[in-house]
Amino acid sequence: NSMKLIGQRTLDIYMLHIFFMPTLFWLGTYLTDGTNMILIQLTCGLVISLLNISICLAVSKLLRCSDFLSNNLFGTKPSTTSIMHK
Repeated sequence: NSMKLIGQRTLDIYMLHIFFMPTLFWLGTYLTDGTNMILIQLTCGLVISLLNISICLAVSKLLRCSDFLSNNLFGTKPSTTSIMHK
């Protein structure tokens, strides 16, 4: 279910992730110092990736609340719930 949501919001994540990427200068020397702590490196990468994706999905949900922003940023059609049917 979560993979389906991520798949549907790939464009949103792609466009928003750059704003939430942390600067990891302190981590660069740790990862390239020659130690083979692959488990710690994978854990750090996974945690940072999951945090970034969850922040992007939250911001995407907020942006999609507005039909104007949703249409102009992501190219989606206005939701039918905001259109009053007579």
